[in-house]
Amino acid sequence: MKPTLVLAAGLLVVCCLSLATTQDPAYTDNRPALAAARAQSLVEPVTVFAADLVPGSVKALRPDREGERSRIESSFSEQEIRQLIAQALALPADPDVQLLGESEGPLGFSLGTSFDSIDVSECCGSGTLNPPDPELAVGPDHVVALVNAAVEVYDKSGTSLVGPIDLESFYSALGGGCTIFAFDPNVLYDESEDRYIIAADGNGDDYCVAVSQTGDAAGAYNLYSFPVDVGGAFFDYPHAGVGVDAIYVGANMFGSGTGRIFAFDKLAMYAGLHAGSVTEDLGSDSTPQPMNIKGSFPTDGKHYIITSRSGAGVFELYSWEDPFGANTLTDVATIDLPAVHGVTVGFGVSSPQSGGGSINSIDPRALDFEYRDGSGWLTNLVSCNPGAGTVNCVQWGQVDVGTATVTQAGVFATEGEYRIFPDLAVNGCGDMLIGYTKTNSGIFPSVWVAGRAAGDPAGAIQGEIEIKAGE
Repeated sequence: MKPTLVLAAGLLVVCCLSLATTQDPAYTDNRPALAAARAQSLVEPVTVFAADLVPGSVKALRPDREGERSRIESSFSEQEIRQLIAQALALPADPDVQLLGESEGPLGFSLGTSFDSIDVSECCGSGTLNPPDPELAVGPDHVVALVNAAVEVYDKSGTSLVGPIDLESFYSALGGGCTIFAFDPNVLYDESEDRYIIAADGNGDDYCVAVSQTGDAAGAYNLYSFPVDVGGAFFDYPHAGVGVDAIYVGANMFGSGTGRIFAFDKLAMYAGLHAGSVTEDLGSDSTPQPMNIKGSFPTDGKHYIITSRSGAGVFELYSWEDPFGANTLTDVATIDLPAVHGVTVGFGVSSPQSGGGSINSIDPRALDFEYRDGSGWLTNLVSCNPGAGTVNCVQWGQVDVGTATVTQAGVFATEGEYRIFPDLAVNGCGDMLIGYTKTNSGIFPSVWVAGRAAGDPAGAIQGEIEIKAGE
């Protein structure tokens, strides 16, 4: 099935419910004293004109990255995973789960333009990747879509302006790991500077970054290849966020037992200058997710990062201030969403689908951390029992990053249905939408969206609608 791009118009703010935070005593701080792990280098750019790239460029063969590295197994042993799944399947019925279909109201938004995105037949030969890792960024005039093999640029009506181009061809001027195997892509739109950022992991050794020279996503880009294999570890699963002074990235470093964060000098990159980077280790915390700033940019100089720590609803909040100067990294607090919403959540379980077989959906990590007006918003996949047995559910929360408290949080589900791989967006009014896949043994995996308005009761979701039926 082709991915379908859907642009939604409209849809929040809420009142505060405070939560005291604690430090996990089991946490091991492996971060070297006085930021000894900090690395800084200057990288020279090259320029590429997106419109000059040949659509449908083919990279015939791709390494089997999933055979080399397993993301989940890097954090949990097979025995631990079996135990976590067994515990999830034994969850008791929980009355605090919000059951969609009972109390929700109408969703206050309308669907905009919808069009098919990158198809496997259009690009990249036989070397497809599983999982596809879809990413999307939208600016005033353009939509940029990435999958785990290719990039394509559209206008708002769905007309393809660039691509699809396989990622190694897109980064071909850089050489090195960026042209050997580019995977785990990121794409962002920087509202403060009207720039697009297209990035990918380069063979576990480099972070390949392209920043548009203007607000034209189909125009010229400055390309950089930053070495990231500090200490010989394998750089994997990068997640990026736009900051005031940098593009912030978090990654798991296989072989080092640590999560690592990076700051790349965005203003130097936007200007096409030699650009520096700084890195810090985060001890045993994994999968660092920097906040991605939307709307008004904060003025306190701090950029916030969440990481996975323990359990399906517990995260750690860090602040990183002035990485290119004083370079102050602070472990702020533990963020415990279940302590606010009250639902007993567990590790994800495999999700059934029509026609047989199941979808591996055991990943409980947050995949986004969106900043709006002092709050960081996140959502992740958890399991819960809405009454008739364990299913996969959507957990979400709003965090006041300044006070390190959870403003509101919730879990929603329906008996017999599995909701997986959620992500969210929040507009300038404080309205929030969460998109996700819904599946069970009687339906093909389909795209759904749920949401709430700013004035809704804390922790409540209005309801959901289907965006694209599975095929």
